[in-house]
Amino acid sequence: MKRPIVVEFSGLPNSGKTTLLHGLKEILDQKSVSAVIVQEQAELLPQDIPKGSIEQNLWITLETLQKCMEMCFKPDVDYVLLDRGFYNQYFWVKLYASKDSEYSRFMLNFMDEFAKRYDVKPDFMYVVDVDVEDAIRRRMASGEPVTFSKKDFLIHYKEEFEKFYKDLENTLYIDTTGMEKQEVVEAVCNEIIML
Repeated sequence: MKRPIVVEFSGLPNSGKTTLLHGLKEILDQKSVSAVIVQEQAELLPQDIPKGSIEQNLWITLETLQKCMEMCFKPDVDYVLLDRGFYNQYFWVKLYASKDSEYSRFMLNFMDEFAKRYDVKPDFMYVVDVDVEDAIRRRMASGEPVTFSKKDFLIHYKEEFEKFYKDLENTLYIDTTGMEKQEVVEAVCNEIIML
């Protein structure tokens, strides 16, 4: 069975990942290349689960693993584009070590075993980066409250995420700071097509 090329897009909040994914899919459609976008599972979190809790992390992790497993069974698709996915959730589970090291250790082992058994790791990780100040400006320009994306959090997230993805194989990178949407989409599309 033909497996699609799976590319996960992750990085700093407000770096333009979701906008990029939709622009990328539009161009791929125009080129008659089939692609599907898998929405970030954190966006689908039930309201009953408290944000910032271990339960939230567990729910998102399990949902992400399920979606990553489903991607293997799309033989009629050329590309699966993940708006955050396996690697992003692995990163968040590692961050939870400061809150609950036993939970973090258990989940990391579980994710490793699950990935080995079911081949759910994406083929490529596309890091979409942006300057922290630019991320905050984008958030404010969208009219959304700057809650999750406060400067201290973004600086910490960026530092930790850079350490994390440097150890991954098959990583692609783009810094969207100061770039126009179409410029980002075209640059990434050219790289994706070469995969």
